[in-house]
Amino acid sequence: MSSSVLKNDREGDNETVSLPKILVDRVRTRLSKSDFDSVSDYIVYVVTEVLNGLDSRADEKGRPSKEAEKSVFSEKEQEEVEERLKSLGYI
Repeated sequence: MSSSVLKNDREGDNETVSLPKILVDRVRTRLSKSDFDSVSDYIVYVVTEVLNGLDSRADEKGRPSKEAEKSVFSEKEQEEVEERLKSLGYI
């Protein structure tokens, strides 16, 4: 993929976002196995795909639809994920 994945036509339409170095390093290791030109291109693509998926499962007010609310995790897995996120300081 080239930088045209979500290319802005106007200068100044970009913002800087801080990411953990370990995450950026993981993306860098995947670049050679992808068609992306840069870490930024890769991350823009992934975030766009996630948001598009969420948007496609939202109702007219932007809330998750009943189908989207169904968890892909078991209750135990959900608890483990939440504990991990808490231990990492995300929640």
